[in-house]
Amino acid sequence: MPNFGVTFPELKLTRGDMLLTHGIAPSVCVAYAVAEPTVAAYGDLAFTDGATPILSFKDCAIDQYTMTPPAVRRGFRYRVLILDRRWKWKHCLISGRYNVRLADGTIKADTKKTYKEVLEILLKALGETSYDIRLTADGLEPPEVNWSRQRADLQLAYLCDRIGCLIVLRLDNTIKIVPYGEGPTYPTTGMELNPVIDTNPSALPKNVVATLGPTKFQMKIKLEAVGVDYDGSIRPIDELTYKPTAGWQYEIPGVFSNVPDGEERQLARDTVYRWYRIKQFSDGTLDLPVPEYTISDIEDILPLLPQLADVSDDTAETPFVEGYLFNSDLKGINEEEGDFARFDDEFELDTERGIVKLPYAVFKVLDTGHQDPAELYLTAAFYARKDQTYARWLHEYSHEINKQSSIGYGDAQVEQFDMFRCLIQHYSDLSKTTLSDNRNDVNDQARMLAESNAKIYTALPTMSMQWNGLYPIDLDGNVHMLRWLVGGKAATTWGGKNLEYHYQTMSRSEKRLRYESARALHL
Repeated sequence: MPNFGVTFPELKLTRGDMLLTHGIAPSVCVAYAVAEPTVAAYGDLAFTDGATPILSFKDCAIDQYTMTPPAVRRGFRYRVLILDRRWKWKHCLISGRYNVRLADGTIKADTKKTYKEVLEILLKALGETSYDIRLTADGLEPPEVNWSRQRADLQLAYLCDRIGCLIVLRLDNTIKIVPYGEGPTYPTTGMELNPVIDTNPSALPKNVVATLGPTKFQMKIKLEAVGVDYDGSIRPIDELTYKPTAGWQYEIPGVFSNVPDGEERQLARDTVYRWYRIKQFSDGTLDLPVPEYTISDIEDILPLLPQLADVSDDTAETPFVEGYLFNSDLKGINEEEGDFARFDDEFELDTERGIVKLPYAVFKVLDTGHQDPAELYLTAAFYARKDQTYARWLHEYSHEINKQSSIGYGDAQVEQFDMFRCLIQHYSDLSKTTLSDNRNDVNDQARMLAESNAKIYTALPTMSMQWNGLYPIDLDGNVHMLRWLVGGKAATTWGGKNLEYHYQTMSRSEKRLRYESARALHL
């Protein structure tokens, strides 16, 4: 006849209730022991049949003792909480910077790591040497990480949860990362206490949507000459209240003798022919490069970005100005002849208002010898919105969880804002040439992300099991919880297939909220 028991160094245990769960938090055994003056802090927890170990957990630690009142024919008892070895993980910190994104969305080569490699870095930081990592999509790029003495376990939980993977402590003391719903089924022992009945919950989303960062554009934008009026407003120069009666073309730039002397003349000297504001794209429209994205006004692309998206252009990392212009330095023959040329001096770009502030007056010289505002174009990168009441355009990929079923409602969302669609319009002077668009690449990544995250909702059916006796069953992708209870000579094993059924532990969603809060606060 079996003689089941539970042991821990220097403790005389009379009862043990072990609840093994996946994740980064240590599982807990609630044990009862004879009160002793001194007890061990660390050791191996074992469930036995007589002297034969059935299953054991290495390097456990006692978390707390509480004294229970004495009962008839027995003295005081300790109620002891014993944690599995993942208690150590909470105190492991990590620093590192991986998968840094360049302006066009590609990953900087010397920081690039695969998803599996990033998980391995975290596991090693946690002191793990023996582990098995299985991912749903091997080609999925991880998010950019910039760790500075942050908790490695929280980072591991975040990276695994978002791709529908579980972190499992196996009975052989190794770690396994495996997708939801994958793994062996329960063994048939003949000692099942309840019939096997599969269930399928219906409180599920219909789709999983992978939401990427704001779509980035780079285009050539036509500028208009503006100035600051005496009331502080910025207007086209022909709408300024101090515009000379005969117009600006008869004024000497920087002199403006026909502008009233005083504040107005100083404003003219500071801004007329020196400030140019975005007006429309170079083709005279408000059309973005692809029709699925639209704007209503040029202000819908503000603020401009301080860096260009095109990292392949070695001649320009920052926005630049070009066009038909004449300036005082005449460094290039195109400028001397009024042909299309790049403005080759430094300027200030007011990204919030889309204003180019030149260091001196820049204009065109007419055949009559008079001047007109230069025809200038700014090449810049920006995000865009439909209109001022909308958020920026994002790139999304929707994965329908079960096309053959009517079960499910609404969307579950998984985000990766460091990954984004990037559209770069190339030009020859003012003529559009090619369009660089990474849509196919980001669609592939978004699809893999959405399908991986969907594992959380498609790990079905669910089932709870009970056996008479102790059975060393491993957690896996489809076995989410196991419980072993020993009290006296009797023992029971419980299991949850694709199910977290026990009230003594938090659900996956509750754990996620807790971990995410701690991760954000660097706790």
